[in-house]
Amino acid sequence: MLLTPLEVENDFYNMIKAADIATKVNGGVYAGGQRPQNSKKEDIEVICTTLSATEVKEGIVTLLIYVPNVPQAASKGATVANRPRLTTLARELTTWAEARDIAEGYYFKPKEAASIVPIPEIAQHAVSLRLTFRHYS
Repeated sequence: MLLTPLEVENDFYNMIKAADIATKVNGGVYAGGQRPQNSKKEDIEVICTTLSATEVKEGIVTLLIYVPNVPQAASKGATVANRPRLTTLARELTTWAEARDIAEGYYFKPKEAASIVPIPEIAQHAVSLRLTFRHYS
């Protein structure tokens, strides 16, 4: 069965959108590249990072939860990572991913522990969780 990266993103987008984790953020859920550029909300982005060309489709989906920085104490305008919020969302996202291993024809699991990625150009950090998957038709 032919499966494109956009179809993988759409499938995982629908899984996330219907999951409890979508209610844990104050923003929206977006497929890769669709998040509003000026968003200051906690948004979830779903990106199909890799997809094999084999009969059994395998690959990696990256889930990002953006979290705006907070003002740094005793500083004039500087911001830092919102570590408590990032920690909470990393835990929530990991719990979601580990609680299910088969959904919508996909077998998936975390590739490694969630990490925190700085995004200085928008004064935000993101929780990043990469999932390895296999799709069976």
